[in-house]
Amino acid sequence: MLVVVGLALALASDTSARASDAGGSAGRPTRAAIVPGATRQPTALEPAVAEHIRSLEASAATLAREGATNAQLAEAEGLLGQVYHAYALSASAEPRYRAAHRLAPTDFRWPYLLAQLLQQEARSGEALALLERSRSLREDYAPLYVHLGNLHLAQDRVDEAASAFDTALAIDESAAAARYGLGQVAMSRRAYADAVDLFSRVLAEVPDANRVHYVLALAYRGLGQLDQAQSHLARQGPVGVRVDDPIVDGLQTLVRGARLWLVRGRLAFDAGRYPEAADAFRKVLATEPDNVSAHVNLGTTLAQLKDVDGALGAFRQALALDSDSRPALFNIAVLEAGRQRHDEAVRHLSRLVELDPRDQAARLFLGRELSRAGRPADALAAFEGVRRASPDDEDAVLGEVDALTALGRHVDALAAIERSYAAHPSRGRMAARLAFLLAGSPRVDLRDPGRALPLAMEVYATTGTVGHGAIVAMALAGLGRCDEALAWQRDLIGRAEREEPTLAAPLRADLERYRATCR
Repeated sequence: MLVVVGLALALASDTSARASDAGGSAGRPTRAAIVPGATRQPTALEPAVAEHIRSLEASAATLAREGATNAQLAEAEGLLGQVYHAYALSASAEPRYRAAHRLAPTDFRWPYLLAQLLQQEARSGEALALLERSRSLREDYAPLYVHLGNLHLAQDRVDEAASAFDTALAIDESAAAARYGLGQVAMSRRAYADAVDLFSRVLAEVPDANRVHYVLALAYRGLGQLDQAQSHLARQGPVGVRVDDPIVDGLQTLVRGARLWLVRGRLAFDAGRYPEAADAFRKVLATEPDNVSAHVNLGTTLAQLKDVDGALGAFRQALALDSDSRPALFNIAVLEAGRQRHDEAVRHLSRLVELDPRDQAARLFLGRELSRAGRPADALAAFEGVRRASPDDEDAVLGEVDALTALGRHVDALAAIERSYAAHPSRGRMAARLAFLLAGSPRVDLRDPGRALPLAMEVYATTGTVGHGAIVAMALAGLGRCDEALAWQRDLIGRAEREEPTLAAPLRADLERYRATCR
């Protein structure tokens, strides 16, 4: 099974780093992600930073002793929250923001900044409630509505997201991030012409945001304009559309010391300025060579720069400093998998699962790499382990079916996908895999092309992909509808040559097989 590598910046924070989920939700490709770096507690801060924080805490304590007003105390607590936030010390920032909000409940800044902090911590429900509270205190701040729209969109609340983005643009017509959000809304509604217009305007406003080319390509594909789609796919890149937010951006003026370079590196990374990010992380290591997070950050950045050897070197240095660094183990596995060195990936993932048997993302990734290393029996055990913990995990079910098929246990493979499809008939990948096995199981007696065809047609009508179209052709051939199968296959080959050239050769081989065997 294909593992698509997606890179995520390694952050230094005072919350535990966890391996990112290697599986997507139903209908999305499975992804392995390079994950956050090691934890650093405030007690481990460099002296300049520690002194900065101590001086602010002392000032806040003095104000409290001297009977300062609630407004003055709120400013002191809020400033401490901002400093901790700027240094990515989330667990320390949160209580300070909450204290400031209690002391000054009508000050917009404190619930708003706390919402940003919680959103970074993936606590979206709490963040959403705080943004709503912030809106009641200040209705004219456009970035608030962009963040609100993004949270609604992440929860598939499309109408609420559209309303928030519209409000942001009503306040600030130049808010490109809000226009981008409306483009995503249009995609969710399959209003592809509107999406093309919106994403095109975003690119005109922010030409460096080359990640927009990808979604624009999807919108053109939805319109059937494949030449335009291919043109934009060729221009896609890593730079997204950033929310211009003076309140949040102002946090960076508060940081000092090596942590300053960590934060600057993160900002450069988020903007797609990878050489600048790498330089920032190297500055951290120049003063703190034992900083595990900085090594992981540098490795993540070098991976984006396609310097795989350099990235592996950085991750291995992190492991040399902390042999149980889960992020370093996971990230090395991702890169080794990308280099087709599956045994190496298995070695690091096995250690990761040993360190944390509850890490289902790592166990799922391990199952895939065991499959790719030609060890289907071990892969099956890994996938079954995930399924015991999460019986409805779609990726685990599909991995289990693949492993059973590789072991020649075709009856068991078909039974497993039948059970899962019966429980979740709306899951497209389940339906596609069931249709594939019914149309082309290696066990001829298990084939049922009559049942496979409507399943395959339904999946293809939803996705329109060449791969799913090939299942339709296979089912038609199995039913003896030879002219239809051959015509369908020829059309797929033409599409593959234009859109997915690597699929053209296997499709031609299937065409010849249908010509020889279809009667």
